[in-house]
Amino acid sequence: MDKQVLKLIPKPKTKFIKVKCKCGHEQAMFSSPSMDVSCNKCNEIIAHSSSGKAEFVGKLVKEY
Repeated sequence: MDKQVLKLIPKPKTKFIKVKCKCGHEQAMFSSPSMDVSCNKCNEIIAHSSSGKAEFVGKLVKEY
C-alpha cells in the first residue's frame, strides 16, 4: 500500500475587503494594494498603499 502524503496549504496573508467612502459608496478592494485606491463614485482616496497592508481613509466594512 502506498503511503499518502498530506501536504498542508498555507492560508493567504491577504484577502478582499469592502471599504465605505465618506460619500457612502461601498467598494471591494484587495487588502494589500500596490497603489492608492480611490472611490469609484466620487474619486476620493479611500486607502493608501504601504509596505504591507493598506492604510484606510474610509471605514472597513467587511472582510472576505
